[in-house]
Amino acid sequence: MFFDNGACDHRLLPQAVLHRYYRNALRNSFASNSVRHGSDCSSLYLRAALADMLRHNRSLNVGAEHICLTQGVQMSLSLLASVLLKPGDAVLVERLSYPPAWEIFRQLGARLVTVDLDHEGCRVDQIDALCRQHKVRMMYITPHHQFPTTVSLPAGRRQQLLELARLHDFCVVEEDYDYEYHFSGRPYLPLASDRQQRHVVYIGTLSKPLGSTFRCSYIVAPVEVTTVLARRATLTLGQGDAVMQRMLADLINDGELKKHLRRVNREYRRRRETLLVCLHAAFGEQITVQEPEGGLALWVRFADAINVDQLVEKALELDLVVRSGRQFSPFGHAENALRLGFASLDVEEIRQATQRLAQAWSAIGKTRSL
Repeated sequence: MFFDNGACDHRLLPQAVLHRYYRNALRNSFASNSVRHGSDCSSLYLRAALADMLRHNRSLNVGAEHICLTQGVQMSLSLLASVLLKPGDAVLVERLSYPPAWEIFRQLGARLVTVDLDHEGCRVDQIDALCRQHKVRMMYITPHHQFPTTVSLPAGRRQQLLELARLHDFCVVEEDYDYEYHFSGRPYLPLASDRQQRHVVYIGTLSKPLGSTFRCSYIVAPVEVTTVLARRATLTLGQGDAVMQRMLADLINDGELKKHLRRVNREYRRRRETLLVCLHAAFGEQITVQEPEGGLALWVRFADAINVDQLVEKALELDLVVRSGRQFSPFGHAENALRLGFASLDVEEIRQATQRLAQAWSAIGKTRSL
């Protein structure tokens, strides 16, 4: 059993709809000869659909020419970093963040400079001083639901970050890995939606709402940047899957993706509430959970009396895989917390997984008493 990082549940995908749309995309692609080598028809069709979705749902002022398609968020980050960074460049990352991101930056010879986090997310007030100490080229941030702590960066800090990016002339790489999942109130618009900004590059994905089977992410940037990125992507991996791109575009244009998200959001909210209830019943005052406004995971802090690293080891003995907070630190610092993804487990599986976690805690206590 596995508390993942916040993946969706493939069992909830509309299989009949996907089958029908893929079959139609295959037929239409052959009929239009858009699957031939060198054709950009399917890519343009999907980029246009994404641009329309981003304009209407996230207020991004973009067209198809501002979008570069990739085969996943990690590919997006790797492409961007290879274009933007040189060895020795300083990159700001949050004190806890997405491990593949900082591994990519390190492989390119960048220097990681960490920014602290608090209950409102990134400590933007520290950035000015850091920029005066280091020549910062780029900042990587997940403001919608901070990874891994799930906190949404408030409006005031967002505006301050944009002003600092202008002042110190660094690029903000905004990864918006689960914008679609929001359970209370209206979600904040992306940093990239600010019409005055010129320093934000935006990364989004369709793999989150449709599952990892559909490896499709995208970068939104100025045309001169997306042109370079698209050329590098083609040289590295060749053309994308034309039939899948056609299918994804049709799902967006026909409203099927929106319909699917509306349905699963209700179920994921129910699963989140189940996990919260189970955790508080099992651990009581030994845990602190800042209930997020959305996303598919909880960040659970444990009292000092519970050693999370020991808890992770004991849980594994009970066939439960959980992720320690330590693994989200670029420098391996201890973090007495767990990130528990709930979406890929149904309600009964959540109850069983939480019970095993509680059993692991109990086993640690018994070991200490011997």
